[in-house]
Amino acid sequence: MGLRKSELARMAIGVVGVIALQAITTAGGELVRITSPKDGQEVKGRIRVQAQTQIEDAAYLIFCVDRSRPHATNVEPHFYDLDTTQLTDGPHALAVEAYARQGLVARSSAVTVRVANTAAPPPPVAVVELKPAASPERPAEIGAILQIAAAAAESKESAAQPRPQQASAPVLILGPMLTAAQPTASEPAGVAAATSAPTARAESAAAAPAHVAPAPRAATKAPVLQVRSKGAAPPRVTVILDGSELAFDVSPAVRDGRAFGPLRAVMEQSGGVVTWLGTAKQAVTRRAGMELRVTIGSAQARLNDGAIDLGAPASLVNGRTIVPLRAACQPQGFKVMWVPDSRTVRICTADAPVRIGMLTAR
Repeated sequence: MGLRKSELARMAIGVVGVIALQAITTAGGELVRITSPKDGQEVKGRIRVQAQTQIEDAAYLIFCVDRSRPHATNVEPHFYDLDTTQLTDGPHALAVEAYARQGLVARSSAVTVRVANTAAPPPPVAVVELKPAASPERPAEIGAILQIAAAAAESKESAAQPRPQQASAPVLILGPMLTAAQPTASEPAGVAAATSAPTARAESAAAAPAHVAPAPRAATKAPVLQVRSKGAAPPRVTVILDGSELAFDVSPAVRDGRAFGPLRAVMEQSGGVVTWLGTAKQAVTRRAGMELRVTIGSAQARLNDGAIDLGAPASLVNGRTIVPLRAACQPQGFKVMWVPDSRTVRICTADAPVRIGMLTAR
């Protein structure tokens, strides 16, 4: 049975639309592009990534950093303030994608920037406090402290020479010398005699034979080495699922550029079921006809009948299965976005409405 003319016309229009969409996507580097920063530019700290598009019916733009999509906007001028301190030093690829009602329309050419945030450590500092002795019979202590000061100055000069980066040396602080106390009118005679004893000992040592050692002198205050260290807890990471913040008994964290969090809380709050297989050390989740099987200590997981790479091994912390959230959720159709300014992981399920600025889409 032959097709009617109206059916043939609709098929022709559909084929033309698909070909046109493919052509627009292929020419994405010209229809949408990053205007700042420039390709090959060295950056550090917080920078502004700006983009332009020639697509009049573009619904919104999504900024891409390497393989992540941390920001979306539908307001002109299109820009994204990127905090490069959240990235490792070295090259990173920036791009922008344009979306319309039919989905992805165009993707820009990649712009490579080099992040350089790490600064050389400051040279070690030696602080020497000297206090002159109150009596002339203490030249040995002054000479010893001056020798220590000279050694500290030599170590400071050697530290100025180029060498591999290392932790800053601790600060050396030498306390003041102990000096002979002078008797006062209010002190008893016994105290005055004890404080004037060094002079008597020096005179008796001069009169004694050569083989007789002088009496030991009072010990000086030893130098004090002070090491100051400050520790701070890592900043909090928030996980928001379909607009609601999730509560965890094991806090999410960022390690090696990946956001880790408990798998059970995310899956159960999104309508899934989680089963723990203790013998195999596996967490099995089932949701929307998909089965995800995660093995503790392995970076490889099973999604239905296929294998997926989590990028980092799953771990067991306080009885919870901890996984890289993006790698575990995106293959199941979730949308995962990292917001560096607030250190927030935003997760949207495939069947939940997504709101970007003033735009709401399903």
